[in-house]
Amino acid sequence: MTDVVRVDRDGDGVAVLTLDRPRALNAVSIELAEALVAALEDCGADPATRAVVLTGAGDRAFSAGVDLREASAMEVPRIEEWFGTVCRVYTSILAIDKPVVAALNGLAAGAGFQIALVSDLRVGHPGIRMGQPEINAGLPSVMGSYWMTLHLGWAKNQELSYTGRFMDCAECERLGLLAAVVEAGEVPGRARALALELAAKAPVAFRRTKARFRELAMRGFEEAFRAGTLGQQAAYAEGQPQAIMAGFAGQARSRPTRTVWDRMHEACIILGYADKPSRKRKMPMVIVGIMEYGLDPDAICSWLKATYGDNLGSATAWRHHDNAKASRGDAYDVWLREKRKLDRKGRPA
Repeated sequence: MTDVVRVDRDGDGVAVLTLDRPRALNAVSIELAEALVAALEDCGADPATRAVVLTGAGDRAFSAGVDLREASAMEVPRIEEWFGTVCRVYTSILAIDKPVVAALNGLAAGAGFQIALVSDLRVGHPGIRMGQPEINAGLPSVMGSYWMTLHLGWAKNQELSYTGRFMDCAECERLGLLAAVVEAGEVPGRARALALELAAKAPVAFRRTKARFRELAMRGFEEAFRAGTLGQQAAYAEGQPQAIMAGFAGQARSRPTRTVWDRMHEACIILGYADKPSRKRKMPMVIVGIMEYGLDPDAICSWLKATYGDNLGSATAWRHHDNAKASRGDAYDVWLREKRKLDRKGRPA
């Protein structure tokens, strides 16, 4: 097993599969998707494994969705293979005849949200958020909207697919997406208890019940996969996802007519802001949000330094933030203080 998926087994036959990319908010890279599929297949074939719990490393995210660095560099001819690799995670969760419980330790977005939806049950805490923000990254919300049809009504599905907004824990619980809500520290234990409860059911009865749900879930999968592939190919052919992702991932080629403020505005769109935030009060919070969305801190630091000059002190602050050596508030204060210094010097804001 690779380092991006950690497998821990206990004496009761529960295998805990941890998406282990905390610096990237456990984003689903190609490597992680392939490792997770292999781990699920191994658990399915292992007679000593009675149930599976899926969770994310750290306390910020279950998974923030597909890896945006990979996604921003994707090319049209590779779309079907890339999309298929991610979708095999979903089908592998459905295929295993054993209980699979998602222990949601934080944000579940896009592919992370979909991993949770195809699990048998979900456990969360009051601070979690779930949603399908792909449309805000220029990606058609097709596969995610398909999985939501199995859980939600048409109108709610449309709203979430079109707006890309996140639901808080209370809304998720109200919609029936969570089997249990406990305090953050109790999520792993509650998920394990639920997994063991399901594993204790009559084996044939559970397998046949899950098989029926699998049949229903897979009934429209191929059509959704084909539509999702074609939709993403069309979007990438127009260059829309690349332009949006590159803008806030710090990977875009410099364009004289594209200002810093334009780049921040694109970040706001991704994060669900309807309008540009005020420059002095919300721009730092957008960067906090970008980090919570799963981008690499060094890429953000490089972008800030390229934008404001090498003397910007935020690079150290954000690295400290990522290493948990400074709180989010400390990083915010440092960034804002440095920005104000630069504003007084006449640098562009």
